[in-house]
Parts: sequence; C-alpha cells; structure tokens
Amino acid sequence: KAQTDVNKYKSAKDRMTLRTRAGRGIANGFRLSGFYSAGWYAADRPRQLGIVMASFEQTHLVTTLQYVNALENPSAIMPRDIRRNGPSGFIEIRQGLQGWAALARVDSFDPDRSVPDNSQRRVIAGGAYWFVWPRSRVALVATNERVHYEPAAGRVNENRLLVQTLVEF
Repeated sequence: KAQTDVNKYKSAKDRMTLRTRAGRGIANGFRLSGFYSAGWYAADRPRQLGIVMASFEQTHLVTTLQYVNALENPSAIMPRDIRRNGPSGFIEIRQGLQGWAALARVDSFDPDRSVPDNSQRRVIAGGAYWFVWPRSRVALVATNERVHYEPAAGRVNENRLLVQTLVEF
C-alpha cells in the first residue's frame, strides 16, 4: 500500500569538490569543497545549510579548514529563525601511511547568533598509530577533548579522554 508523505516541503542539496592543481606534484593534494542544502520545515520555517572546506593531504600531512553557516526554524512550537555558524580546523602530522601520527582539531561554533555569549570552543589533541594491510588501514587513536562553553550558555565545561579505532578501506 502506497503512503503519501506527510510533509510536502522538501530540500535541494548540492555538493562539489574541485582538485585545483590535480596532477601537479605536491599541489595534487589540494581540494576545495562546498555543500549547500536549502529547504523548509514548513511554509514559513526555512532550513538552509552551507559548508565550505579547503583541504590538503599528502603522505606526511593532512589538514583541513572549514566554515559552516546555517539558518533554521525547526520548531513549530516556538517558531523563530536561528542562525548558526563557525569555523573548524584540523591537522595530522604523520610518519607516513603507517606509523605514528600527531593530530589536533579546533572548532568554534555559535549555535544561535541572536543569543549573546552562547558560543562554544572545542579543542582536541592526541596521537595515533596507523597499521597498513593490503587493502585497508586501521588506526588506534587516543585524544583529549576539551569543550569550553561561554558562561551565558549555562553549561559546564567538558573534558574527556577518548580511545578509538579508525578503519579506512
């Protein structure tokens, strides 16, 4: 039995990645990416998200910089536009495709620009060891993650130690 969609409001999404210097030595690792989603929760409640990212990857270094900007109005109970934005950066310095690596990430995010002093900053730092198999790589990763909230956010700062496994295939 066919069912109709309860919500007639849809979203359109687009993503693009450019390799600006493909095949040109070390510059081959540069990429520019963008993602955009536009739609509605309801007729007067928009949903928009844009992300731009620049990245570089080679044997001993991986780095990314990105920025997110969003406009949302998700709640029918308290309808108001919420603007969110913030930058993020990541770096991994490694021995090579196998071996030790050091990594760090910094995010700064404002979940609602109309509310003063509610932003948060996340700092992650740690290390990893990469193992290589014929068609995959596995990493054991240990990091310390600290999240600092502005006092007006009403949240307690966080600090956690994470031990994770990452699989690439």
